[in-house]
Amino acid sequence: IEEIFQVRINLETFATRLACENARPADIRTLKKMAKLIRSSFNAQVLESMISTNSDFHDFIFKLARNDTLVQIINQLRARCHIVRHSSWSSQEIVEQILNEHDEFVAVIEAKDFAKIDDLARRHISHAKDFYLLQLKTKKALRAVR
Repeated sequence: IEEIFQVRINLETFATRLACENARPADIRTLKKMAKLIRSSFNAQVLESMISTNSDFHDFIFKLARNDTLVQIINQLRARCHIVRHSSWSSQEIVEQILNEHDEFVAVIEAKDFAKIDDLARRHISHAKDFYLLQLKTKKALRAVR
């Protein structure tokens, strides 16, 4: 998991930076709509819609990178850690962070703020990994106590 995320973080940060360079006003409008849809799915507590729309949001950003090879590799890595990617959706606190970061992504891409995009992408990708590994440690600790 650590190795996969180490690579993913770097590739997705690069893809997000390329998207930031390439995004046009119509793309920003699309991202804003998608971010709102994710939030409304969350508010309506429709988990399946929230997860699929979240994937669509990130897929759209990767598409803006205009690098098919990069997107293929990212998708291969995402598929390898499917369960990890979705574990963090069970934490209300992390979901709220994710939703706020989606709004931040839109603002940063719109402003073409390269100083902020890398840090934001790294933080955003790390939520799933950190939460999943915390869950594993907690389960291991609980088994040790029994």
